[in-house]
Amino acid sequence: NYAGVWHLEEEYGVEQSGNTHYDSTTNNHNGTQRYNDQTNGMVSGGQDFDGTDHIAVADADSLDVTDATVSAWIKTSQKDTTYRRIVDKNATSGYALHMSGDSSNGKAYASFDNQSAISNGDIADGAWHHVVGTADGTTGYIYIDGIRQSTSVSGFGSLTQNGNTLAFGQNQSSWAGNEGFIGSIDEVRISNLDRGSNWVWASY
Repeated sequence: NYAGVWHLEEEYGVEQSGNTHYDSTTNNHNGTQRYNDQTNGMVSGGQDFDGTDHIAVADADSLDVTDATVSAWIKTSQKDTTYRRIVDKNATSGYALHMSGDSSNGKAYASFDNQSAISNGDIADGAWHHVVGTADGTTGYIYIDGIRQSTSVSGFGSLTQNGNTLAFGQNQSSWAGNEGFIGSIDEVRISNLDRGSNWVWASY
């Protein structure tokens, strides 16, 4: 039930564009390098983002999931007033993982159709963290390092389908700027169902 799995271990030249980041599922939702660079990841290699680069995955019906589990390993120490995007297919009418726009807290968000579940604490600490958002058509949660956080969102129904590009490290919502991620991203996975707390813990 994976819509896509991106290990992000490919190594290309510094600040290059147009190279391929492969989806390991048979869906072949391969991403295109947009000036991101290879770095040490949580699992083998990962990708480094400086706030101006990203990975772009072309829109496809199977990426417009109506229930979802969206996950990534991230490492960042950036805290500012910008909602730095980790995984984005339009947070206002779709789904996204991103960092807080409050420079004081460094929290992570899982956003589904413009509603956000928020991590309990600061994860912009320069260490690797596993960030997971789930939505089952009724309730959305965020998990940090295998633990479901205390806030949730509800009442949004099946997620809105859209024609946006799926991006790692950049905003795909039409109303906002790029909101580029600053830090490292590894092992992005998107499923077309809510995998639940036991799966999230096991995957961590």
